[in-house]
Amino acid sequence: MSTIIFDKTGTLTTGQLSVVSVEMAESWRKTPEQTALLWTLIQASQETSKHPVAKATVLKAQHELIMLREQNLNGCDYDLEIKSSTSFQGQGLRCDIVLQNNSQSEKTGVSIAIGTLRFVTSCAGGSMERIISHDAVEYNDDGNLTEAH
Repeated sequence: MSTIIFDKTGTLTTGQLSVVSVEMAESWRKTPEQTALLWTLIQASQETSKHPVAKATVLKAQHELIMLREQNLNGCDYDLEIKSSTSFQGQGLRCDIVLQNNSQSEKTGVSIAIGTLRFVTSCAGGSMERIISHDAVEYNDDGNLTEAH
């Protein structure tokens, strides 16, 4: 025998998606507390989704939050309430979340959009600056977006 053909996912793999690496905009990496907040928002917005990518994202967020909490950081623990969550097939998800840092008494409302760059940009009113910091965007010589983190 010289050839073996496998025809389905799961035969040689676990069949489960995973997030291997994440590039975060500098504005979310300034402090561990900001990073924890972003992971908390990502986890909360994706937890109810049945989409395989969302499930993988939640697992990654949980892992990152555990790592941050092991550093005994103050201000990294939040109570969340999802006010609304709307999924747009093939585009993304938009959530309105009320969060309260357990070390403070005030509550804050946050809208988060996760999905394709076009979807997220439209949720931010077409403003790329409202989504990610300028240092996380790379353009080619023609001025077209080539990479965003």
